[in-house]
Amino acid sequence: MIEKLTPIEKLTTIEPPRPPEGGQGRAVGSYGIFRQWRPLKFIIAAVFVLIALVTFIPGWIQKWLWMRQLGYVGVFWKIWSVRWELFAAAFVVALLYLGMNLRFAQRNGAALSGDKLRSPSRVAAELGIQVSPRALKLATAAIATAAGLGFAAIFYTQWDTYLRFCYGASFGISDPLFGVDTGFYLFRLPFYELLQGSLTALAFITLLAVIGFYAYFGLLPLRRNRQAEDRSAKAIPHLSMLAFALVAGWGWGFYLDHFELLYSTQGVVYGAGYTADHVTDRKSTRLNSSHANIS
Repeated sequence: MIEKLTPIEKLTTIEPPRPPEGGQGRAVGSYGIFRQWRPLKFIIAAVFVLIALVTFIPGWIQKWLWMRQLGYVGVFWKIWSVRWELFAAAFVVALLYLGMNLRFAQRNGAALSGDKLRSPSRVAAELGIQVSPRALKLATAAIATAAGLGFAAIFYTQWDTYLRFCYGASFGISDPLFGVDTGFYLFRLPFYELLQGSLTALAFITLLAVIGFYAYFGLLPLRRNRQAEDRSAKAIPHLSMLAFALVAGWGWGFYLDHFELLYSTQGVVYGAGYTADHVTDRKSTRLNSSHANIS
């Protein structure tokens, strides 16, 4: 004979809820592991900071003692402050320019499925590569930070060029070819060339990185069809703007190159000869005009 249970007894015999299966169950465990690894990340960062301090501080102390012995402590602090100002400015500019463009490319690729970070990649799906949104964010931050540190290190060592640019004076003597004061070649031109080379390299690296991101999301117009044109509608304007910045940097470089004719060693004498004045200079002018038209 089967006994009938009352409604109260049925409630007491209900099985307890089971833990979620699949990804949700693993997410809880992985979150716990992530919390355990978080202190280790701070320890690793502290170790790197300590190594950097141990590497650089002895050299700074040595230079400070030497400058104090000579009575040039103010010169030491001036050079030290200028170095770190250039480092910070170059790092911020490179980080913002590269990071914002990579973030914009990432959003353009992710917006196709309506989710900013979880849109699937056609290229990754074909190759069987699974990249999480968190890994994509970390890759963007790592690329921008590495590029920013590289450019900051370059400007950190060019403190002398910057100081000559800021405090350079005029000699009152103009060159016979361009009519520019001689002080321009000694104080201004080196810093302009530093800016031109650094900004052009930054534009080139950013363009390559953005192309890689768009290739990952399958937004490059490699095939001529209606679907490919629709997918690349957001990538083409962005890539065009980056290409414009790169061509503008190259054009600025060609403009600065014609001042280097005064240092030419191709003729019989040192400096600009007849060929440099009538052929090379005009060729450089045409290249500048062509870059301006392309831009």
